[in-house]
Amino acid sequence: MTAWENSGYDIESLRHVHVKELSAQSTQVQGFSILDVRSQQECAKGHVPGAQHIFLPELLGRQETLDKIKPMAVCCDSGYRASIGASLLQSHGFEVSNVPGSWQA
Repeated sequence: MTAWENSGYDIESLRHVHVKELSAQSTQVQGFSILDVRSQQECAKGHVPGAQHIFLPELLGRQETLDKIKPMAVCCDSGYRASIGASLLQSHGFEVSNVPGSWQA
């Protein structure tokens, strides 16, 4: 990272919101939308009520179905796919936060 930065390339970081912080807040009051990027099989085992589901490999093809106005928290099983999804959406102008640990937190 240091070599990248020293070469003059931009570095961006993702905002993070902890799962406990998310569950303590009403998504309606805070204006958050929640995006679950897990597979359909994973979502069938349990999901966050009110969350929108788009499997990570389909995300860029379906980003137009997402609301760019509301801040979005992206979650998955461990947080790995959520960070990828959040990075992709951030690069397309969405206000996103990654949920580290996601379902495993």
